[in-house]
Amino acid sequence: MADTSNKKNIREESLRDLSDFLTAQGEKAFRAKQIWQWIWQRGVTDFAEMSNVSKVTRELLSRHYFFDSLFPQQVQTASDGTEKTAWRLTDGEIVESVLIPGNQKFTVCVSSQVGCQLGCKFCATGTLGFKRNLTAGEIFEQVVRAQKAAEAQGQPLSNIVFMGMGEPLLNYEHVLKAIERITAQDGLAMSPYRITVSTAGIPEKIKQLADDGVRFNLALSLHAAKETTRTFLMPVNKAYPLSEIAGSLKYFVEKTGTRPTFEYLLLKDVNDSHQNSDNLSDTVISSTSTATDTATSITLIIEDTGIGIREEDLPRIFEKGYTGVNGRENNRATGIGLYLSQKIMNRLGHHIYITSEEGTGTKVFLEFSRKDLMMY
Repeated sequence: MADTSNKKNIREESLRDLSDFLTAQGEKAFRAKQIWQWIWQRGVTDFAEMSNVSKVTRELLSRHYFFDSLFPQQVQTASDGTEKTAWRLTDGEIVESVLIPGNQKFTVCVSSQVGCQLGCKFCATGTLGFKRNLTAGEIFEQVVRAQKAAEAQGQPLSNIVFMGMGEPLLNYEHVLKAIERITAQDGLAMSPYRITVSTAGIPEKIKQLADDGVRFNLALSLHAAKETTRTFLMPVNKAYPLSEIAGSLKYFVEKTGTRPTFEYLLLKDVNDSHQNSDNLSDTVISSTSTATDTATSITLIIEDTGIGIREEDLPRIFEKGYTGVNGRENNRATGIGLYLSQKIMNRLGHHIYITSEEGTGTKVFLEFSRKDLMMY
């Protein structure tokens, strides 16, 4: 582990903090901006790489600051090129990120916490317990490493999804700071519309996102639209039931004009019946219908593991994860998507577009107008 005793984490310093430190040490104030650019625009984690900064200044920085860097511990590459990396942190903890190839572009799935306290039954991270929140720098560096890996293969890093280890909204401050540095013009300058934060549903934090005027996308890990089933799968539902989550999502839609994506992992004989689909249609509509809507769309991603939640199935769920579906399973997911779309179309009187994408399950797009929702 790195020796960080009596040193400050430089990625937790503001530009003003750096300027004040340097001037107090007899350095020129403009050096702070140079250092800031090396940290946030170029993503360096070694003072020696700051080539336009004098050796004396670099040595000064190394005596007073450290980087909360990531160190690759293990890399696993799937046959389709998906690359999962286990990163060792400066305190010895381990987190993972996943680089996912697409159509001449890459997506990175990043972690926001070491472990997770929510204990969702279909998620391997839930078995680890919660250790600590990641810093903004540790989150930011997952993106930098992914960006460099993508560019090394001649393709851009196009999208960022917070769907790795942890519940992002329970690490609100650091997640939002990381996103600010990722999207800032003096950072990586990536579009916020290419970032999706996935949550199990923390109502007060969803409302806080709306009040803070965020511009990135929000996804709800729904997975069941019946309270008892969702509480079984996701114990957090006991503290934050669907009725409260629905209210916070409506608030988010009204304040931001952005609709959330709903994620639904089909588990055999648990949440895959027609009754579950009926409950799901009610939840999707009630969570996004507002009196101030303009014509827009909802995205629902249904993914099928083809397996259940029995104890003997758990290792298979963890092994398969979200890597995709085969033809048989995709057809089953599409069938449920068709049934669900028909239910909502009958309620709202509008056509619903369904597309199926290999490796991501079924995406159901619902398009309707403010008038339809007000009538509902």
